[in-house]
Amino acid sequence: MPAIASGPAAATPAPSLIVGLRLGGKKAAVFGDGPAAASRAVFALDAGAHVVLYAGATPAALAKWQEAGRLHTVPAAQYAPADLAQFSVVLVAGGDDPLAVARDARAAGVPVNVAGDSALSDFALMPTYRGSSSLQIAVTTNGIAPRVASQLLGEIVRKLPEGLDAQLRDVAVLSHAARVAERKRDNALASIIINAKAADAGSPAIHSAGTTVAATPTAQSPRADSIDGAQYPAPSIDLAAVRDGSAAQTSLAVDVQTASSYIAHALSHLCFVYSAADQGLGSAVLAWSRRAEKNALGEWVSALRMETRHGAGHALWGALSSGSRVAAIASAASLPYMMPVLEKLVADKQPIVIHAAAQSADAAHADFADAFAALQTGAVFLASSTAQEAHDVALIAHAIAHAAS
Repeated sequence: MPAIASGPAAATPAPSLIVGLRLGGKKAAVFGDGPAAASRAVFALDAGAHVVLYAGATPAALAKWQEAGRLHTVPAAQYAPADLAQFSVVLVAGGDDPLAVARDARAAGVPVNVAGDSALSDFALMPTYRGSSSLQIAVTTNGIAPRVASQLLGEIVRKLPEGLDAQLRDVAVLSHAARVAERKRDNALASIIINAKAADAGSPAIHSAGTTVAATPTAQSPRADSIDGAQYPAPSIDLAAVRDGSAAQTSLAVDVQTASSYIAHALSHLCFVYSAADQGLGSAVLAWSRRAEKNALGEWVSALRMETRHGAGHALWGALSSGSRVAAIASAASLPYMMPVLEKLVADKQPIVIHAAAQSADAAHADFADAFAALQTGAVFLASSTAQEAHDVALIAHAIAHAAS
């Protein structure tokens, strides 16, 4: 059993680790009569603990806690060392033999604090401001100058901005929403991995590497000048269904462009959309970017709509020079305007994927002519004909481009 020495605090205190002890639903033992013991009992009660007070009587200040069933008083004479095994923390502020209680607590492996005696204490109770369940401020001088600690705390509290508690509640709501979104993104990443493993073994053979063009037929995407974020929920998958083998019954109905846009968003930092707003291309990735949804890497994605004209695509080169993962969503008709830039990207084997919708000029039917024209740049060309193929081929294209770099 470790030796315990009692005495005044040393001039130079031993270093301590400042932590927040969660006592909700746990039991705390408090020893002593008088205001010091009562204040320590309140300290534990405010932290959510159930308190057993070893004292001659219940202080009037604690009567409401006793009526609520949170405080139970036991005569000090009935204390037995074996009692301490049921507690998570012991607070001593008096009693017949504080040293004996401290020794019993340590023998039981229970942290103990003895008022006014740091040598007997495993931890210190700091002057604390409790504004709300979200905000607590404590200051410690490691027992050297407790009054100075209280004065410093008062100065800090006086300078707190008004309405801080309400702002912290708003932050708590946003933090919860962010954690929910993060879980959804983790599920989306699992979907990518699952679809990658299930990809067709008969996918086109790749004979070169670097810039990749994944062409898909036109999608029945809604045409809208404004982006309706609610129209494009973040994809997710039922992982429990995957584990028990019923994943085949789990499906997500999306159109071709949403499927490829999902991959572009999930595996990029920057995504450029080369199409008119009324064509509907890229609407999903623009919506996800506007909602600040993270990609599969847990990072933010910026999606921008660009003009289609001669020299289009220079933004791709600039973005790649920053080291970002870059993708583009474009109508096939925009590819001829981008060919000079594509040739330079291919020559330097830059890891970029262009998701090209094989649309005719009027977007009424599939037209691969402009997409095929991009073949002369030397880019790898992958084609798909269904939403599932668009998803899988887009994933393969990103894997090739990233690995080739």
